[in-house]
Amino acid sequence: MTFQRVARVNELEDQKPVRKTVGDTDILLIKLDDSIHACGADCPHKGAPMEKGAVCEGKLVCPWHKAVFDIESADVCEPPALEGLKKYPLEIRNEDIYVDVSQVQPTVESNNDNKEAQQHFVILGSGAAGATALQTLLNNGFKGKVTIVDEEQEAPYDRTLLTKAVPAGKMSTDDVTSLLPAETTEQPQITRLSAAVKHVDAENNTVFLQDGQSLVFDQLLVATGGEPAKPDMPGIELDGIHTLRHVGQVEDLISDIENAKQLTIIGNSFIALEAAASLKQRNDKFDITVVAPDSVPFRHLFGEKIGTYFRQMHEQNGIKFVEGRVTGFTGSNRISGIDLQDGSHLKANLVLMATGIKPETEFLDDFDLEKDATVKVNSYLQAADNVYAAGDITSYPYRNKLVHIEHWRLAQQHGRMAAENMLGMHKKFTSTPFFWTQQYDRKFEYIGYAPDWDDIEMSGAPEDDQFIALFRKSGKVIAALTSGYPELTGKMLMAMDKSGTLDSAQKWLKAA
Repeated sequence: MTFQRVARVNELEDQKPVRKTVGDTDILLIKLDDSIHACGADCPHKGAPMEKGAVCEGKLVCPWHKAVFDIESADVCEPPALEGLKKYPLEIRNEDIYVDVSQVQPTVESNNDNKEAQQHFVILGSGAAGATALQTLLNNGFKGKVTIVDEEQEAPYDRTLLTKAVPAGKMSTDDVTSLLPAETTEQPQITRLSAAVKHVDAENNTVFLQDGQSLVFDQLLVATGGEPAKPDMPGIELDGIHTLRHVGQVEDLISDIENAKQLTIIGNSFIALEAAASLKQRNDKFDITVVAPDSVPFRHLFGEKIGTYFRQMHEQNGIKFVEGRVTGFTGSNRISGIDLQDGSHLKANLVLMATGIKPETEFLDDFDLEKDATVKVNSYLQAADNVYAAGDITSYPYRNKLVHIEHWRLAQQHGRMAAENMLGMHKKFTSTPFFWTQQYDRKFEYIGYAPDWDDIEMSGAPEDDQFIALFRKSGKVIAALTSGYPELTGKMLMAMDKSGTLDSAQKWLKAA
């Protein structure tokens, strides 16, 4: 081992990460009570500087996308990162801290004893939930066979880039990052099939594919996600009407944009407004109109004041808004116009439909699906004996209510927990929902779940660089929206994970 002196013990404050450079390697030193730890300085997900993260309860939270790592072991505890930080050997000699960056300590061995090579696990879908589940199985030492089935040959990849970096012109579709390294998906125990699912026979542990194949499983994870909803209305199949979910769809949209001067986006969802912001960044002269029944985006989620700010932010960047409900599209082969319910008509030769997604659950015809076509799971993400479900297709228990939440990180959390339970760990899913949205130069982070609330308390205004809103129901803070507070947001997320509410958030409002 080659230890090098990096710091004095008295240079470190408790729970305050410090970045140090040792040769060509950046490391992080973290003091926890009487112990000091050395680990990688950048998040393995997107390279975020971890010294800007939050330290809570022995965990380190990424400042960007809220991956969570155990400080003592450096193992990953919560996605979107799928691997842990590097852990370096450390010694203290006469109050000097020495670290050996030439050696990486092994991660803690899993206690899982369910590693029989004879077992066959099947994963349907290789998006956020499916890919995370596969990596989790391998991280826990599963030695059996895994078959992962997905119609989309390009998967698994980071779908969040399709409404942000790619439309903005900051990245081509060829550069969209894979969720899993090639060495993971190319392992001999893993079989990848590009196929559609026809039917799941849970009673006989068998999946039937549209191409005639059948797969007998010991454990099954259904993580097929959803497809963009296309309302059944006149003209919906005309050329020039796009959806945005897959790599091929964003390629088609960008190709069509090159020959168009105007785009109409139907819907004011996060996908709609993220795409609007990104395409404006791609070409600020591009004419974009958003059509939706509600004139205030996100009113139902964030309230009138915050929703109005989002609209004004887009209007200041040249986006137009039209309040109305679309009833159909006109044109011969290609779209030329949009009909609204009030009888008005808009000219349009390029349309992006952003009106939500439809869960891909048609093949679960033996299951008692919810009204929104999602599959109900219990606290262990189990839909039936030996069958688990994760991500956008699920309705799951959260705070004593059955909820359906379509968040990227949540789908990954589902995939991780479902995989652990497929291995017999019997863990309840209790994690707090979290998502972020990037629009122009503003990033907002949302913690919790508040389909309705009694009041909203704010520190600052939505247009300020730093802003916090607390959503309160029956006297309890059940959700928060923040901007410009990456470390504080990490602490709030961990606090909500621990207690279920953010009732202690009043102190953070005062501190902010």
